[in-house]
Amino acid sequence: MTKQFDEKKYRQDLIDRGADPDVATDVAHKTAESHREQQEKERKEQEAMAMARATAITDSSQGLALVKHVVSHIEPPADVARRLAKKERPPKRPPKSPAGKKAASTVRKGKSLPPPAEQAFDNRQLTLFQSFLANDDAQRNILSNAVDLWDSIPGYSMSRRRMDELREPNGYLPIRKVPFRYRSIDMTAVIRPARLEIKDDKGHPTGKTIEYYPSAREELIEQALRHMASEKGAGGFFEDAQHRSGLYFTLYRLRQELAKHGHSMTHRDLAEGLDVLSLGSIDIEIEGQDSLGVGKFGRATFIVNLAGVKKEDLDRDPHARWYVEFHPFVTASIEAVSYRQFNYDRWMKGRSQLARWLIKQLVLKYTQASVGNSFTMKYSTIKRDSGMLDGYKLERQAVAALDATWTELQQLGVLMTCRKEEERGARAKLVDVAYVLHPSRAFVSEQRAANKRSLDARAELNPPQQDKLL
Repeated sequence: MTKQFDEKKYRQDLIDRGADPDVATDVAHKTAESHREQQEKERKEQEAMAMARATAITDSSQGLALVKHVVSHIEPPADVARRLAKKERPPKRPPKSPAGKKAASTVRKGKSLPPPAEQAFDNRQLTLFQSFLANDDAQRNILSNAVDLWDSIPGYSMSRRRMDELREPNGYLPIRKVPFRYRSIDMTAVIRPARLEIKDDKGHPTGKTIEYYPSAREELIEQALRHMASEKGAGGFFEDAQHRSGLYFTLYRLRQELAKHGHSMTHRDLAEGLDVLSLGSIDIEIEGQDSLGVGKFGRATFIVNLAGVKKEDLDRDPHARWYVEFHPFVTASIEAVSYRQFNYDRWMKGRSQLARWLIKQLVLKYTQASVGNSFTMKYSTIKRDSGMLDGYKLERQAVAALDATWTELQQLGVLMTCRKEEERGARAKLVDVAYVLHPSRAFVSEQRAANKRSLDARAELNPPQQDKLL
């Protein structure tokens, strides 16, 4: 029989570790419910086995059949975790896939792994990832996590228009190498495109293929999935033993999340975007010594594993569940608590992809923001590290695009002012541009809250964990 679970003690333990009291109450209650369900299931199984043994004494054939029937209905422990994430009544038999439908589910990408264990939905690392420093629920709902190294890689910087220019007649794209700098270390992102089947208007394969790099659409989808995983009890998980993190979700919920922030997508767009994320791969090359230990992760797709639901089955059951695992850099960041909370709602409102990139860079780098100090970013640095200003034929066009982006950040409430200082060389030729930034009061307040939350979270870790990558 499962050991008796002390709900009050567990709740207090979560609060002692920094969890919000209301959140701790909810998590403790759900965990207690799962323990009670497990105890009741074990009690019924023991009664059934006892009856089977008694029957076997008088009628061996009938007793053997009864034992087989009982054993066939015993659910694996992981089913408890799936029920916690789904908040649904458990099926009589365990589902054959994370999507929950034998006929409907189809694995899009990744090696076969067992479902996350119960502990993956409730552990210290995940609780820290899902606990934000905010005054109320309204503020908490607009926050998410920026991942230090992962969000500094220009992995989504290629536009669809530029892809069409590079694409060969057979639909293929070249392997893309994008140099950038992270913490004064020169790196190169090696991006391999995803190859997809071309389908007609009715969704039938045409026999032809086409390749895509992950771009702005895929970035929005991945960030929305990470935000959903940061919501308490919404299906997010972190499993240290398998070194994986991810989310159970419905396509309907993902569509609603994106539409709420002005990025409506059709089912076909979402399915294609998820395919590009799960088939396009990225690995990092580092000049000189690998002081960050990045090489240990090897090559991976943008999302490592994806289990989906077919369109026809989704029409019958819009709540059929998908399963996704995030890139190893995201998992490593959750483990090492190297992420920072930021205003996800504002990020989603960014009209341009460059504006969204700059917001994250300011969140990750301008950590000591205050009304009394400024922060300087150079055009050359932004061009090198974002990968989004290379498509302009003239330098002044790229500078003008960046000028417009700073104006957008002022309109979004990130900056109060932005002063432009041009650096010119011989014959007044433009060499570089320095942008002196002064933050808004709202951004300053958000950065201070992010600093406090990071310090509190890191205080929960053991010293060896604080020295890990990222």
